[in-house]
Amino acid sequence: SDIVSFTTTACEPYQPPPPKLITRSKVSIQLRWNAPNWNGAKVEYYILECNEGSKRVGQADQFATIYEGQTKQFNATKLTPATQYKFRVRAVNKIGQSKPSEIGSYLTQKSAPIPPDPPSVAKVTESSAHMVWTRRPSDNVFTLQMDSGDQGQGFQTVYNGSIVEHTVTGLRSETNYRFKIRAHNE
Repeated sequence: SDIVSFTTTACEPYQPPPPKLITRSKVSIQLRWNAPNWNGAKVEYYILECNEGSKRVGQADQFATIYEGQTKQFNATKLTPATQYKFRVRAVNKIGQSKPSEIGSYLTQKSAPIPPDPPSVAKVTESSAHMVWTRRPSDNVFTLQMDSGDQGQGFQTVYNGSIVEHTVTGLRSETNYRFKIRAHNE
């Protein structure tokens, strides 16, 4: 037979893949996403939507538009530390909007812990000091630092770990030592 040719009509873009995490901080989450199949009409812009994720039981997710534009990357700012956020993206061409992407769910970083109480000396000998300190719920790891003023080196790390006690050995008798503790979380 003779050749018959035709062109299908364009339609809205396919559903895009979910946005992916690039970086995060205590107050921001930077995302990027890939372009979906155009379906015959070039993608003109993207819509990025966000939900903080603090919904009540039985309520549907409520998403709000936080970005509309042509780039496939966005930095969401002014967020709350240690909070879960949900993101989805839509692609728009001259025919219409795609279905929203699957949800990308990301957590902002926690705030650094406030300074802990100073360590206490549980036991002292002529060559050692057994130091103890208190763990708070936000503390994961501790750094114990010691300064022997006559050495002129300042505070030096003598312990790094998750246990709340440490015995420092190799001390000189009749010498003044100072200790401080630093708490770490993610």
